[in-house]
Amino acid sequence: MPRSKPPTRPRTGKIVLQPWGRVKGVLRVGAGVEANQTIALHNVFWRYGDGARQFPALGLYLNTRPDAGGNFVIEQVPPGERKIYLQYHFNDEPGTMPLSHGFHIIVKPGETTEVIIGSTGRSVSGRIRLTGGGTNEVDWKRDVHSLTLKLPGDPDNDRPDTKQFSSEADRRKAWEDYARRSKEFWTSAAGHDCERGQRAYILVFSDDGSFRADNVPPGTYRLSVNPTEPGRGPWDRKSLGKLTKEIVVPEGTGPFDLGTLELAIRSVKKPTGSDPDRARGRG
Repeated sequence: MPRSKPPTRPRTGKIVLQPWGRVKGVLRVGAGVEANQTIALHNVFWRYGDGARQFPALGLYLNTRPDAGGNFVIEQVPPGERKIYLQYHFNDEPGTMPLSHGFHIIVKPGETTEVIIGSTGRSVSGRIRLTGGGTNEVDWKRDVHSLTLKLPGDPDNDRPDTKQFSSEADRRKAWEDYARRSKEFWTSAAGHDCERGQRAYILVFSDDGSFRADNVPPGTYRLSVNPTEPGRGPWDRKSLGKLTKEIVVPEGTGPFDLGTLELAIRSVKKPTGSDPDRARGRG
C-alpha cells in the first residue's frame, strides 16, 4: 500500500502544512458497545525506526468514545499512515495498552477516511486451567493476553526455543542470529508491509479464567497468556507462567471454542514476619 506524501518544503525554507484529515467509523465488535471500550488512533510503529529516526517525529495518541450505536468521529487528524484500534480499559494501571482489532489506514489531507472495526469473523472462547502454586492469586484483568495473527515471513514465527539448546553458547548464537534476521526483515519494504498487515485481538477474561475474543477473522494465530505476580507495580511485573500456543481459527460464523487450556504457574513467595503491616510491604 503506498504511503502518503510528506509535507513539501520549498527552497524558501517555509513549511507548507497540509489540511487536517478526519476519521469516521463504526464499532461492530461483540453484541454491542461496552463501557470499557474506546477507539484509539495512533502512528504506525516501525520496528527499528523508519530509516530516518528511531521514533516518529509526531507522537499521536487520539482517543474517542463511540456512541451507543458504535458510531464515532475523530476530527483534526494529521494526514499520513495511521493505525486504528479498539482499546479496552480493564483497570487504571499504566502499562501495556490493550489494543485490539487494529488495522492500517491512510488519512488523506482534507478528506474523511471511513472505517468499520469488527463486523466480520467469529467469537473465539476458551478457559485456562491453572496448575501449580498460587492458582487463587491470578488477576486475569491485570495483564494483556492476546491472539496475534501469524503472517508469512515474520521472524517471530521462528523464535529460538531455549529448551532445544544444550549449551549457553549455542543458545546465545541462536538469539544473535534471530536478532540479526529480525532487524534485516523489519527494516525492509517487506517488513513494513508485514507491519501494516499485522492484527491482534485481546482476550477478554472473566475472574474464573474463561475468556473470549469477538469478531476474529479466520487464520493462524499465536495465543499468548502471561499472568504476572500480584502486588507489584506496573513497571516491575514478574511472570507467573506463560502459555504460547498456535491456534487456527477456521472459516465460519458461529462461536469457536478452544476448550480448556492448561497453564502451569509458580508459587508466589510471601513476605515473612509477624508484623501484619510489614508482611503487606508497609513496614
